[in-house]
Amino acid sequence: MRSNEDAGSIRGEVHALVNFSLAQLSAAVTSPDRWCEIMILHLNTKFCRTRPTADGPLLIVHVGKKTPQPLSETARVEFKYQVESSSADFLKIALAAARGPMGTSNYQITLEAISINPSQSFLHLTYSYQFNLVSRAALGIYMSTLGSDKVGFTLAEPGAAGAPVAIQGLRALVERNTMRYFLAINAYLESAQVPQAGRLDARLHNWFAATETFARQLHEIELADYLTMKHAEVLRQQI
Repeated sequence: MRSNEDAGSIRGEVHALVNFSLAQLSAAVTSPDRWCEIMILHLNTKFCRTRPTADGPLLIVHVGKKTPQPLSETARVEFKYQVESSSADFLKIALAAARGPMGTSNYQITLEAISINPSQSFLHLTYSYQFNLVSRAALGIYMSTLGSDKVGFTLAEPGAAGAPVAIQGLRALVERNTMRYFLAINAYLESAQVPQAGRLDARLHNWFAATETFARQLHEIELADYLTMKHAEVLRQQI
């Protein structure tokens, strides 16, 4: 996991060796509809549907709180979806949105992967966005209230006691969400061999269990609440 912040943007990235072939990974992410099935696993994704346009597919995504919400209270983000490269050895998918919630902009989600061997791939996932003065202030309020005790994965310089401490602030925020997206991709792949009737539950359980591996950074709600919320949100997408 890496992250960086400058005057007007924030970026997180995950490098990972995954136990799936490039063909398996490609089958999961070269379809915009399947990307919606991946993204809905994330706590903050409340809705995701695809729409064809003259410029290519759009992902219509609504993001919000980590609790149930009507769509009228969420923020709509439109991601342009593009398969930039797909071969036997290399894969690149790009999602880009001009506008996001709270004045944020220029959202970029990029997945790159190469084949390591017939059963493994090396994956690079990046997640970034820009913010202005208004969105910076809104994010600052979150950091000082609801997000005041949240940490990321990167260890900062040693504190007063001499032990390294996990970073906080905007870099921690982007690291947590980058990891959540990565774990969603992995959970989706893990469920591929499950019969269709049980696939959604398998994805949900896999994603939640994976996030609990990093409970210090990612724990937000209990499993029963997560499952109830996500089943309702998936049903809302379908109708």
